[in-house]
Amino acid sequence: MRAPSWDDLHYLLEAVRQGSLSAGARALGVDHATIGRRIRRLERVLGRAVIDRQRPGLVLTAFGEAALTEAERMRDAAATIARLAEARPKLAGPVRITTTGMLATVYLTPALASLRKQQPLIDIALIVDERSLSLARREADIALRLARPKDGTLVARRVATIGYGFYATRRYLRRTQADALAFVGFEENPPDFPEVGWLHQAAQHRPIAFRSNSRMALVEAVRAGFGIGVLPHYAAMGLVRAEMIATPSEMTRELWLLVHRDLKDAPRFRAVIDFLVERLARDRGLFGKAG
Repeated sequence: MRAPSWDDLHYLLEAVRQGSLSAGARALGVDHATIGRRIRRLERVLGRAVIDRQRPGLVLTAFGEAALTEAERMRDAAATIARLAEARPKLAGPVRITTTGMLATVYLTPALASLRKQQPLIDIALIVDERSLSLARREADIALRLARPKDGTLVARRVATIGYGFYATRRYLRRTQADALAFVGFEENPPDFPEVGWLHQAAQHRPIAFRSNSRMALVEAVRAGFGIGVLPHYAAMGLVRAEMIATPSEMTRELWLLVHRDLKDAPRFRAVIDFLVERLARDRGLFGKAG
């Protein structure tokens, strides 16, 4: 039996990842017929069906599930080879950093301007995503996250402790009676966001006047006068503490810098890591100080 083509396996992987042949075709920039033809060719080479065509939608056979697991390992091995190739000694080329929208917008983008002056040949790509992008799969090279990872292939370093408080505009607090106060909060309530618990504890039965799944939108809602929000101190410039709100004894989150082991000592990645560590240490008062 001939070995299957990696390209054909890649088409199957993308179709499963996107949830349908049509969505997979769009992601790959091909038409529906092409991705279907590739998967049928894969099945002919393997001599086994990978898709159960007796069931609606994209449902894999038991063999297809096993083949997909092996294909994912091949993909990860290819990503490891790519990382090793990237780890050649030079201080030029792209470095992709991922973090949350608030940290990227308020703090990191202005800070990275200084890195550009120091290392003009390093091209920074800042990927804003509330999800935890996979460093193992090269979705990003360096991550700044508000939780320590469980992935043992990553090198993790705590680089800051971020303090939070309840903030509003001075005008809102001056004009609003204590029994009419409202809050801004998350559209969804992720269980790993301690801000959600802090907000519910403080709001109790008070209304939530504005909700969003965007942290930056919550900051702007507070600035627009919707109500009181739980915000990191570094993002609360121009706002005032809502002192009448009872707060938990400690409202902090740890910020972790993450990098894959294969990249941590490569010169250009090391240069960016060292810059971030030093800059965050220099600005630790900004993160821990109330506005």
